[in-house]
Amino acid sequence: MNKYELQAVLSKFSDRPDDIDLSKGEIIIQVQDQLITFKTQQRQGQIHIIEDDVSMVAEQWITKRLAKLSLLAHRIIDYVEDIDSFVAPSGKLVAQLEDNPKDEEVDVDDAAKKVLSLLDARSGIDTFVLYLTSDAGEGKTTIINTQARIQAQKYLDGKTDWLLLPIPLGGMSFLRLDHVVVGTIANKYRFRGLYFESFIELVKLGVLVPAFDGFEEMFVEGASGEAVSSLSNLIRNLGSTGGVLVAARKAYFEIRNFETQGRLLDGLPDDADVSFARLKINRWEGRQFKAYWESRGLEHAEDVYNNLRMNLGDESHPLLTRAVLVKKLAEIAKDQDRFDTLIRKIDGSSVTYFADLIDSIIEREIEKKWVNRAEESVRTPLITLSQHHHLLAQIAMEMAHESAGVIKKESLEVVAEMYCDSEKMPTDIRRQVLARIGDHPLIIKPEKSSNFFSFDHDEFREFFLGEALGWQILDGDEVELRFLLRNMPLTKTVVSSYRNILKEVSVNYEEIFHKLEKISLEESSATYAHENCGRLMFRAVQDGGISGVTMSKITLPLNVFSDAVFNDVSFSECYFSSGFIDEGELVNCSFDNCRFESIDMAENVIIKNTILNSCEVFSYVMDGCDTPLFSPKGIGKKLQERGFIIKGDERDDNNGNISCDDDKILLLTRGLRAFSRSTGVNDNIFLRRLGTQGHQFIDEILPEAEKVGLLELVEFKGRGHHKRYRLNVPMSTVQKFLKSSEGSYETFLESIRNLK
Repeated sequence: MNKYELQAVLSKFSDRPDDIDLSKGEIIIQVQDQLITFKTQQRQGQIHIIEDDVSMVAEQWITKRLAKLSLLAHRIIDYVEDIDSFVAPSGKLVAQLEDNPKDEEVDVDDAAKKVLSLLDARSGIDTFVLYLTSDAGEGKTTIINTQARIQAQKYLDGKTDWLLLPIPLGGMSFLRLDHVVVGTIANKYRFRGLYFESFIELVKLGVLVPAFDGFEEMFVEGASGEAVSSLSNLIRNLGSTGGVLVAARKAYFEIRNFETQGRLLDGLPDDADVSFARLKINRWEGRQFKAYWESRGLEHAEDVYNNLRMNLGDESHPLLTRAVLVKKLAEIAKDQDRFDTLIRKIDGSSVTYFADLIDSIIEREIEKKWVNRAEESVRTPLITLSQHHHLLAQIAMEMAHESAGVIKKESLEVVAEMYCDSEKMPTDIRRQVLARIGDHPLIIKPEKSSNFFSFDHDEFREFFLGEALGWQILDGDEVELRFLLRNMPLTKTVVSSYRNILKEVSVNYEEIFHKLEKISLEESSATYAHENCGRLMFRAVQDGGISGVTMSKITLPLNVFSDAVFNDVSFSECYFSSGFIDEGELVNCSFDNCRFESIDMAENVIIKNTILNSCEVFSYVMDGCDTPLFSPKGIGKKLQERGFIIKGDERDDNNGNISCDDDKILLLTRGLRAFSRSTGVNDNIFLRRLGTQGHQFIDEILPEAEKVGLLELVEFKGRGHHKRYRLNVPMSTVQKFLKSSEGSYETFLESIRNLK
């Protein structure tokens, strides 16, 4: 660290950065409520800080004296939840591009330990972004919290020089990232020694690694771009230094579409060096289930697991493999009769296991705690099981109105009181409901010192929100229904819960279909209404066996067709974003003037007598290959092979003279995909990544790509003699020109050349 770098760092901590002058020998800076006086001295090429006759290397003085990281380590231990029954899951690692050019997955036995080892092995010459991915309820937050506590203790013991700092993003509307970071440090950890600028400096120094928990699915199509741009800005501020952990359901580079990837990469500065890796958490296996069971002090883990597996008929059933559900199952198991009743209700074919699990949790509370104690000799349920569901649904609705996963204590009590009023409950019952709502088994305080409450897990909140949606569409207020459909994307759990509500009653699915169709056509395209209505209309067709209807002007990901059967359904002027179809059937269907961002489907999808009339399909992903086709005629040929009938354009040419994508553009696309894993790529990476075609890429593609300005040479960092390339055109522009090239390599190069 030279004096200019030191002065820049000091200015980020100081209340009056303009007053810092290192040329005066003695420096005085004010940091919040204290004045710090010190001198600087250079020894053996390093700047030392001398304060009260104690000398330290500048970097060490910054972390210990200015940043007070030892105090922050104590606060992490004090305020991050201690998980007594933690069981480490296994995982699959896609390491950094330099170590893994072919994007191969490597099995990891202990995903929790691997997180720390990967972050500890940062190269120091680029910004390292590690994605920790899994579906909801499979352990991302638990891993982050347990490893943060472990790392904090190691820091206090002098065994490491950096901290892992959990920053939860879930449960709140997405604010500016700097506000979230500073607010978390001050409110969650009771640590007021950092501004956002000084936080960034500590990340750049490598002594602090933020773990952003709750990005969820922000990188997929249709999601808000706020979080993506905020992460881009953070990486930009780091200037090719430091490391970041991002917990999400999917790593952005796993999306095949360059345009989606460009939402993050295009926001980075041209000189940023960033590398990405992904550690995917596996669902639990038998050994983790048994270890957790025993850690909770429950007996006969082996017998319980085997009996459950036989009863459920599948060792991969969510009740055996998802950590959040096993946790709840273990809580119910403390009451053997209740546990046995639940298992008898659930079998391998049950689609309502989640609702059955929730009912068992609530029923246990109804019998044990939520009883009317107005008279000592009489113990009756305070409210019924159905009333519990409706009350919790109202709380989930209020959170939706606040666009947050948390609710203030005052608001929680108001919702409970309003529900009691609507049910005309007696005063003594109302008083007891208000007193106990904060202690409901499905409601928790995420932070002990805060005034906020949340559901025990986001999936429980989404479950009750889905129930609220179901009741609203059956006989509720249309204003509330439109609000739910307009203001947030409906998750898989919300839709599943909504469908269960409809299945419990005799419902006319055609009426629901047309009610949703009316809302979709009347709502603005700037809201989520088109996507949400379309998703629910899909389910109405599927669940009601509706045929002979038309869906118009809806926007959806292609994967809505997965596991669904459609017969005699028409789609008009619809837009389908990228997605993967697994299983399902399309029989006697038609698509008129529809646009498909990409068609990617498994071999098990059945296509019979289904027409694509005057449709645009921008790309087709070939089976078993991650390289899409862009040639219209090539795409048409593949779609015909899959069973589609192509009408309305030149793709119905069946003479066999089909002009498919150039081999060169397929090779170019494969090579460019490396830039989604690292902003700079060495030529030897292309050789290792592309196998037998690597030399052709080096000898033919690279020189032409460099000549037209698609790629540029940058300074090589590392051993040996290699050339290093950086993408010189925004990723979104690459995707745009790949579409317009229609599979022609020369056309694509000409489009890039014309950018100059």
